[in-house]
Amino acid sequence: MSTIKETNYFAFLASQMPGSRILPLLPWKVITEKDYQALFRATKKHLAIGEASPFYLFAPGVPALIKKYLPEVRLIAILRNPVERAYSAYLKNLSEGFENRPFKQAIEDEIQGATTAVNTTTYHVRAGLYHNLLSRYLENFDHTQLQIYFYEDLVNSSRTFMRAIFKYLDVDAEFVPNVSIRFNRGTILPIKKNAGFRKVKQLTWRLGQHLPGTLYFFLHNVQQSIQSKLLPTPKLGAEGRILLRDLFVEDIEQLQALTGRDLSKWLEV
Repeated sequence: MSTIKETNYFAFLASQMPGSRILPLLPWKVITEKDYQALFRATKKHLAIGEASPFYLFAPGVPALIKKYLPEVRLIAILRNPVERAYSAYLKNLSEGFENRPFKQAIEDEIQGATTAVNTTTYHVRAGLYHNLLSRYLENFDHTQLQIYFYEDLVNSSRTFMRAIFKYLDVDAEFVPNVSIRFNRGTILPIKKNAGFRKVKQLTWRLGQHLPGTLYFFLHNVQQSIQSKLLPTPKLGAEGRILLRDLFVEDIEQLQALTGRDLSKWLEV
C-alpha cells in the first residue's frame, strides 16, 4: 500500500478541472505524478500495489481520471450503513474543529443546498448515496473491475472478509492479517482535549515504526481503550435516524437491486 494513506491524488487532479467545486479541508498531500508514484515501494515480490482514499467515491470527476491513468485498475468499495457513516463523519469533523453546527442543522443545510463545496463537511448525506456514486464508476469501468463489500461483514467476519478481497486481487488468499486492533474508534472530543489525544496517537504511531508489530498493536489498543472509556461516543437519537433514513431510502433500495444484498437493516430506526 502507498506510504501515505488517503493520498487523494486523483481528487486533486479533479479539483484542477474547470468548474470544479472540490475544496479540501486541509492542503493536498500529493499534487504531482512523480510524488504519487514515489509512494509505492513495489518490488518483484509484490503481486499488487494500491492505495485507499474514500474521497474518491464521491469527488466528482475522479472515476474518469482513474480510468485515464489506470485503465486496468481493480477497484474496491466498502460500504457502511449511510446513516451511521453520516453521523460518524459529523462527529469526526466536530471533534477536529471543522464543524460547529448542531447535527440536524448540518444535515438540513446540506440538503437545502446552503453550500456547494465538495468536501467531507458538506457531504454527510451525498457521500452516502452509494448507488448514485457507484454508477459513476460503472459508467467508466467494467463491472468485473469493481467489487463492492460491506462494513458489517468486516466487523462480523473480518478474516473471511479479507480472504475475499485477497482472492479478488490475486494475492495470497490464505494470508491471515492481524485483526485484533480496531482503528479510529469514534469519540467526540473538545478541541483542546482532541489536540492532546492526537499527540498521544502520533507518538504511538512513531514508536510503532521502531517496535515489533505485536507490541505496537498492544500499545495502540491500550490508547484506544482509554480514549473510548474517557470520552464515549454520543448516540444518534431516533429523530436524527429518521431524518437520515428518509433521505437514503430510495438510494438504498437501488443499491439492493444492484448488489443483490438485503439492506433492510439499514432502514431500521
